[in-house]
Amino acid sequence: MSDMEPPYKGRKIKKAPMPVFAKHSIRKAKKNVIALKPVEMAKINIVGLKHEMEKIIEYMYGLGAIEIRESAIPALESNLPLSMFSQIAETLARIENIHNELDLENRIMENRKRKLMEEYSKKEVKEIVLNAEKIISDFKSLKEEKEKDEKELESIENKIRGIRENSLQLINVDLSVLKSKTLIFKLAKVPENEIKKFLAGIQPIEILMHKANGFYICLIALRSDFPSPFIIYPPQIDGKPKAVLEQLEKEKTIIERSIREHRKKMLDKKWQDVYGMREVLAMEYEKAGIASNFRSGKRFFVLTGWIPEKDFGLLKKIERKFHVEITRTEPLENEIPPTVLDTPERIRPFDDMVKFVSLPKYGEFNPSFLMAFFFPFLYGMMLGDAGYGILSIGIAYALRKQLGSFFNVLLIGAFFSILFGFVYDEFFGFTHDKLIGLKLYSGLERLHGTMELFALVLVVGAIHLIFGFVVGAYNEWEHHRKHAYAKLAWALLIIGIFAYTQNTTVGGVLMALSLLALVLTEGLLALIEIPSVVGNILSYARVMAVGLSSVVVALIANEMLTGIVMLPFLIIVHALNTLMGMFESSIQGARLNYVEFFSKFYSGGGKEFKPFKSRW
Repeated sequence: MSDMEPPYKGRKIKKAPMPVFAKHSIRKAKKNVIALKPVEMAKINIVGLKHEMEKIIEYMYGLGAIEIRESAIPALESNLPLSMFSQIAETLARIENIHNELDLENRIMENRKRKLMEEYSKKEVKEIVLNAEKIISDFKSLKEEKEKDEKELESIENKIRGIRENSLQLINVDLSVLKSKTLIFKLAKVPENEIKKFLAGIQPIEILMHKANGFYICLIALRSDFPSPFIIYPPQIDGKPKAVLEQLEKEKTIIERSIREHRKKMLDKKWQDVYGMREVLAMEYEKAGIASNFRSGKRFFVLTGWIPEKDFGLLKKIERKFHVEITRTEPLENEIPPTVLDTPERIRPFDDMVKFVSLPKYGEFNPSFLMAFFFPFLYGMMLGDAGYGILSIGIAYALRKQLGSFFNVLLIGAFFSILFGFVYDEFFGFTHDKLIGLKLYSGLERLHGTMELFALVLVVGAIHLIFGFVVGAYNEWEHHRKHAYAKLAWALLIIGIFAYTQNTTVGGVLMALSLLALVLTEGLLALIEIPSVVGNILSYARVMAVGLSSVVVALIANEMLTGIVMLPFLIIVHALNTLMGMFESSIQGARLNYVEFFSKFYSGGGKEFKPFKSRW
């Protein structure tokens, strides 16, 4: 790259201290087979020639592997967007408005969307902008005509309403007399029981009256004005109201037909082109605008970005195709690398559950793996009926569109529900011997074995929290060894508490060792947190409470709704009980993971990796 001289070349660059979480981002990553942490990332600088900038941007957009961030090289100037950026931005904004107004996103089928994308991606940007301007102009004209008709229709409907509400069609007089300058004409709508009092209070030259629906419609000629609450002010009408009403109805029909025609034109297939234009212009907008993140000199530019280590080899394609120099660089102080999760396909639905709280920070343990076991396990432990587990599969399938990826989570939870159904010996609230007439085994009946169940949920809670503390130690091990020891000490304390119930000596020794370790690592204030940890364990009692409520409803239904006649009602009650159980088990299972479990090791706050790439 002898034909360009970046201002920093040959100088010693002061390197900012590297954050501990980014230590591995500048060396080649070891293969992470099980991907317990987010994918390792590399920060790069790409130096290229200005006259190749547009082509390099286009190529990187197609490559779709680099997240481009704003370069921070003080010695260089900020780069400007590409030349057509302003024009593309303005056209895109107007096309976007048409797209939204016509609701094209929902009106066009997916295969049609792809065809439009393929068609418009082959066209030059200038041609698309020109076509877009024509579409914008046509749509504006059509919309203005429609709005004009709608305004006129509103005016006509107001006149029709004014005539009908006041029963003016009964008056066979040209109402243009209301505009007379020699006499005063007034219209009044007087209740039947007030008419005598009304007539006694006026001195009309002439009066016409028509009775309708308990009212008198009066047209009065006066020499002088007079106040009355019964005076009405209808819309301006020239002619006899009945004839005017008929004419207005005809005009209304004509305008409504015109509006329908305008709406039909808005549904015309030609407007679908707006979708293709909008998608392509949106991509061109991204490409033209990304250049403002670069730094530049007279003949060269520098861009900074992040790329997954596993994709680093893709950068060689850019080096072979263009005159560029690509180097690894260190993250700035407190700069957080983007997060890419590389979990197996079956576990990805649990990624969505984790993201609901927060994306894992770079270098942090991905809790999706533990969530993939503990959430369905706790869910199944609460629903805990083999029959309900089977029924929950059908309910989840019926709601799969609304549930999205959570549908797969519920399927795994259903497996554990069936499993615990056999453990608890529960099949739609019945024990197995009542269904088949033969006793094969004795299960842990939740309603009669509450103490055993309480002990079980506390043990499960303790194991869950111990895993949390161990993972917390794993997270802290490389850079905060003292904190890692403290996490292990908390895990040991929980083990000691439960060991104490079986063997006071062993349990006492374990608790003493854990307390000593806590004081040495976190100080005396750590002892204040002991009741909080005990409270976390007791929180798992909700697993028993949710399960028992479902059992009680099932038993009551089975006892009260007996016989063939009541069978449909029994099925409905069990279906509703299953649905409620699924809901409660999901909420409480998520809470135990998010609050009790995650608080022991998870900080989150990661930034999602957003590669510069086409949306198609």
